[in-house]
Amino acid sequence: HLILFDSGSQVAVFDEKTHQQLWRHEFIGDRDYWLSTDRVVASDGKVFIACKATTEGPWQITCRDLKTGEVQWKAAADSLDTDGALTDRLSIVCAAGGYVLAANGSRRLKFDEKYGQKGRAVNYVFSVRNGRLLSKFVFEPTGHGGFATNVFFLDGLVWSKTRDAWVGWDPKTGQERRRTK
Repeated sequence: HLILFDSGSQVAVFDEKTHQQLWRHEFIGDRDYWLSTDRVVASDGKVFIACKATTEGPWQITCRDLKTGEVQWKAAADSLDTDGALTDRLSIVCAAGGYVLAANGSRRLKFDEKYGQKGRAVNYVFSVRNGRLLSKFVFEPTGHGGFATNVFFLDGLVWSKTRDAWVGWDPKTGQERRRTK
């Protein structure tokens, strides 16, 4: 399937063979917050979309069936810790192994060298099955232009790039399991 989205608030899914549109959805609350590659991810027959529920918020992740567009679940971001966060944006980094990995901030977020970093980075792990927030990992990002989205899955752990090291943490508990420089 082909997933298209505009720089505003629409997502459309097309059949890869027939090029027929399967479904389309407009997110009314997102008019001031563009959909971009860090907010739409497809995996295992599902589409995960980070968007605001209304223009003022809050952020949420919506899981839709890739073929039908039917909403499978919504995870409200009011349970997310945004106090002291780098930004109030929510990015979806990837979906794999039964988890949806999200981060506060954009993949394009840079820190100002003159003024230093402000706030902290947070990575979140949601269940693909039901959208439940399983864990989060709060850390001080790298100071040279770090990203809350410098994160990936490997060997059953979520790896986040902190100021001092790559930290591997358990996606179910948020507990650190490994650290490498």
